Amino acid sequence: MVDITNENFEQLWPSIKENIDKAVLIGIDSEFSGIRSSSKLKNSLFDSMPERYAIQRQNISPFTITQFGLTAFVRSTERVNTYVAHPYNFYLCPPSFGRLDARFSCQASSLQFLRRYRFDFNKDACSSVSRWLSGTGAGDPGGSGSGTVSGSGPGSSWSVDAPDTNLCYLLQKELRQRFREIWTSAQGNNVLVTRVTPGTRRDLEVTDDLDEQFVSTMVGFSRVIRHLRTRRKPLVGHNCMLDLMLIHHLFIAPLPVGDQVNGASLNKLHQGLTSHIGSTVVLHAPAVVLTDQAARYNEESAHEAGYDAYMAGFCCLRLAHLLAHKDVTTVDLHRPMSSRELMSALTPVKNHVNVIRGTVNHLSLDGPDPVSERPRWFHLATKGERPLDVTEVVQLLSQYGAVDVRPFSSHQALVAVGNFRW
Repeated sequence: MVDITNENFEQLWPSIKENIDKAVLIGIDSEFSGIRSSSKLKNSLFDSMPERYAIQRQNISPFTITQFGLTAFVRSTERVNTYVAHPYNFYLCPPSFGRLDARFSCQASSLQFLRRYRFDFNKDACSSVSRWLSGTGAGDPGGSGSGTVSGSGPGSSWSVDAPDTNLCYLLQKELRQRFREIWTSAQGNNVLVTRVTPGTRRDLEVTDDLDEQFVSTMVGFSRVIRHLRTRRKPLVGHNCMLDLMLIHHLFIAPLPVGDQVNGASLNKLHQGLTSHIGSTVVLHAPAVVLTDQAARYNEESAHEAGYDAYMAGFCCLRLAHLLAHKDVTTVDLHRPMSSRELMSALTPVKNHVNVIRGTVNHLSLDGPDPVSERPRWFHLATKGERPLDVTEVVQLLSQYGAVDVRPFSSHQALVAVGNFRW
């Protein structure tokens, strides 16, 4: 596991990008600042897919991703039938610059959940990776004007403190615009100011990339999402509908208003593999080894985004091996599978996203909604004049499984259950 912050993101980005490029499968997971904006917006077994999308859009729009987990599973070149897992934990927080001053909500129960699993709030607030939405910009923050600098001749220099990225950029822009006989460059937490000749100044302006470097730094993590969309590697997540919706909302475009799921847009991000843990044993299952940086995952179950992304990918590879052997009738025919065979075995669930507690059990990103396999709703009515007590009905039936009750008069209600076996 590697924690990615603003202190090491630029340094590690080339290797992250390389591992994404080489990956057979990528696991993802997110930690949120909240998941429900109103107590009235609850999932229900009565929800159709458009209704669920509308509810979840309202639920998550005010929140942000505090930590994003990505694990790249790369086929080993040294060991047969083995994949090397490269987990990353990205600490994320929107930056503030000029007119761009993002606002997001926090939910007490979500913060309590993060605290329970030792989430580093200081690292998130003080060292997080920037994540401007692609395509936004603050314009040119520099003012106009000119001036002169007294002192020694060309070649002399001095430094000015600039403790953060914003100040470093703004200070350089302002100094360059006001004083034509100097040039600036970033040196750690300082701005180095050097007196130059007019000719040297013109040459430096031709090759200047200050604006591009600043935008690249502020875009930050958005480059990861952009690269995932470009490479279109198979992704897997556990109950990842909220993850995908918030990723789309924060890094691609605001979620469309309405009750229709923008599946085509979400599909541009990933190839949507979903998985559930199975217990069947099959010979020659692929082995997964962690990098040295993530060795602690071998000893502990760390509930953080990188670990959850690792577990989602691990289970997916093992399940793919099971599916690839489902028609094999004898043990003698069991063998290690190639990466292509494993991914092909998952084709029936490609672009399926698990849906919790709804009329359908998954969302299809590249086709129509699946036909509901839930039991038909029950009509419940009281005898005589006694009004229906919904709380009493829920308490009575919930001991047998998931149940939702929707009253439509004082004496009648509809009952939805999760499955046929109670």
